[in-house]
Amino acid sequence: MNPATPMIQAVRAFWRQRTPQEQRTLRLAMLVISLLLAYQLIWSPIQQAAKSATLQLESTQKLAAFTQEAKQTLMRAGAPAKASQTQSVALMVWVEQAARAMGIEPQLTQRQPVANDADGRERVQLKFSAVPFDSLLRWLAEASSAGFGVVQLEITPQPGSKTGLVDASIQLGRRAGV
Repeated sequence: MNPATPMIQAVRAFWRQRTPQEQRTLRLAMLVISLLLAYQLIWSPIQQAAKSATLQLESTQKLAAFTQEAKQTLMRAGAPAKASQTQSVALMVWVEQAARAMGIEPQLTQRQPVANDADGRERVQLKFSAVPFDSLLRWLAEASSAGFGVVQLEITPQPGSKTGLVDASIQLGRRAGV
């Protein structure tokens, strides 16, 4: 004997005791409950997963557009012109003057000399916070044309509504032959 048999018999007895109108009402209630359960257990999780995937796609597309814009801006910067007058200017002094001239000095939050490399060229570690991306790229192009090269560069877009602002960690050094 199946353990569910007494329960099935009890449900059948309950059903036979109902009038045809009560049976229609119960069928309608079972249909509505089935639809609600299907929505809650099947459709709602699918919608939430699709929404999450859409948000992730939008975030990835924004990052790709940001990267493409950065690439185009760097390509427009072109080849740097050599400037012999920067040979006598100390790297730290040039950094301060160029940041002030470009209007990004307030975003320059850290300036730290780094030990000279094997060739004896001076280097400096810089950190920018919430700096406009275009201004930072123009400043880097100026550094390149002044004879300073980027040894290390890490750029992170600012989250939220601050479109176009980035945090950057940059290590500059005097290029060889300059």
